[in-house]
Amino acid sequence: MKTHAQDARYELGKILRERRLEHNLTQRNLAQKANLDYTYVSKIEVGSQAPSVEALTRIAGVLGLSSLEVNELLALMGRLPEDLPVNQRRLLAMYYPERRAEGIVEKK
Repeated sequence: MKTHAQDARYELGKILRERRLEHNLTQRNLAQKANLDYTYVSKIEVGSQAPSVEALTRIAGVLGLSSLEVNELLALMGRLPEDLPVNQRRLLAMYYPERRAEGIVEKK
């Protein structure tokens, strides 16, 4: 019997795989562009491993996902942006500057 976390990892992987294929990228191409190991990308896509927030942010940046799409993926993983540690919110802000206007990331 699958748990909610397993279902969420599988669904997240499925979404990322579809987006990768839309961009005509192999797992190796995506991994190189996101500065990740291709085996990690593979594990994420098949749902055997959940990505870190940093890895998800890197992958989303390569795939051109909007901040709204990243929020949806984080929610799927059970991580709401406002609940993330400050360092992870800052990382998201580097990739998605418009998030500062949403009040999710502290302004300096």
